[in-house]
Amino acid sequence: MEHQFQQQPPQQGRKTKSMEQQIPSGQDNDQCEENRVENETLTYMGWQKSSHPPLSKVQRSDHDFGLRLPQFAEESRRLLVAVTNDTSGNDFIDGLRTEEVQVRLGFRFVGTLGEMLRRARVELASQADEMNDKFAFLEVLQGYDFPVLNGILRHGCSIASGAMAEVDVETDFAMNFSASQGLGPNYVLRSPGSLHDQYLGQLNIPSSRSARGIRIAVVDSGYEKTGILSGFLDLVNPNNKTELDNFGHGTAMTSIISDVATGADVFSVRASDQGIHVSDAMLGVSAASFHFQADIVNLSFGLPLAQSCSVCGATSGVSKVFYRLLRSLSEKPISPDGPPILVAATGNDGVASGFDAPAAWDFTVAVGAINHSTNRSSFSNYGTTGHGQYIMMPGGEENRGAATEWIGEATRKCYGTSAAAAYASGVFALYMANPSYSILSRASFLSQVLAKCQPCTNQNAAEHGLGYLPYK
Repeated sequence: MEHQFQQQPPQQGRKTKSMEQQIPSGQDNDQCEENRVENETLTYMGWQKSSHPPLSKVQRSDHDFGLRLPQFAEESRRLLVAVTNDTSGNDFIDGLRTEEVQVRLGFRFVGTLGEMLRRARVELASQADEMNDKFAFLEVLQGYDFPVLNGILRHGCSIASGAMAEVDVETDFAMNFSASQGLGPNYVLRSPGSLHDQYLGQLNIPSSRSARGIRIAVVDSGYEKTGILSGFLDLVNPNNKTELDNFGHGTAMTSIISDVATGADVFSVRASDQGIHVSDAMLGVSAASFHFQADIVNLSFGLPLAQSCSVCGATSGVSKVFYRLLRSLSEKPISPDGPPILVAATGNDGVASGFDAPAAWDFTVAVGAINHSTNRSSFSNYGTTGHGQYIMMPGGEENRGAATEWIGEATRKCYGTSAAAAYASGVFALYMANPSYSILSRASFLSQVLAKCQPCTNQNAAEHGLGYLPYK
């Protein structure tokens, strides 16, 4: 995560910006229980773009909320669904596709993960629906996440026969680099005052280096320069084929990685424009894995371990749906070399209570930030216990919110655990291209490379993990 960015407060879910909110007459957005009806016949408005005639009346039970379908002219939010990819799970997904269920429960079925990826022209997209878990995206009217979510789970119980699918349904939360502004355009890695070259020396990166043959995908806000990368995929606007970054964060991370891992095939997946949500991250990581078949996927963003619902006030745990996606990708890799190495930033809140997700999950490489003295950067999160792949890399420093060490700049200076993750991705690529390591399995590779870590200043495992990772 780029520490420069101001974190948005936890949001209820993703908004479709082109839509305008409409709440049923006489109802308050925050009063879910007042939407309950008993033995009442309600009329629902059909989809404006539906090829089917709308169901004009549906008899409701006394356990259902008085909801209606979000129309295309309204503001909506996404819900994310994960099920086991077996008969019961597929029956559950197929049930959500039916117009009767959508009308009765008040949501619109957008598509499975594979269907969403195909619409974005992602190669090998069908593989997304053949993993151990299967995923789907829904849309609900703003303010109705909670009742619709519970209605879906009740519906699953009502249709269960024999073994019940392991179902998770959750709102689409914003992740940590969501903000109204980013680094800005025209990022320069070696701007005046940038410590990039000093950090290369700290990591023992040789001037003559090559990561040729290694594929690195950066899931972020895009890339602003043309003719440099090995590939660019725009999930925000699939019709766009030209490199684009309106935020600046993706350009900075990609620039760091490309300079460290000289000669590598670096790909940019533009998963979001100004701010990333869990659904964007799911689509982005999937595209990096299927479309680009990346060896390394850089994830310089994160989700705090607790999110609050603005409607009911409940506090959720970390995204189980996103966890299940990354776990599924690691269990059934597309590349013959094995699953990609997922490199994730720990977060920039300076807390000792643990990392943001996905860095908190032990199948990722969690990366915190150190400064030029190999002290933990003051903003770098730490404290997740038992994470066997937690390392530190250069990420800059700040004093009272102002950068004192940084890695290049555009309108604003670049520093944070985002940059630390980018350095880690680049160093992993150099090791992976080395003949001594290229023959190893992914698990053996990580084990042997992470053993190269060196102690930080006042090294202790809780704060610094394994230490920082130089090259050789």
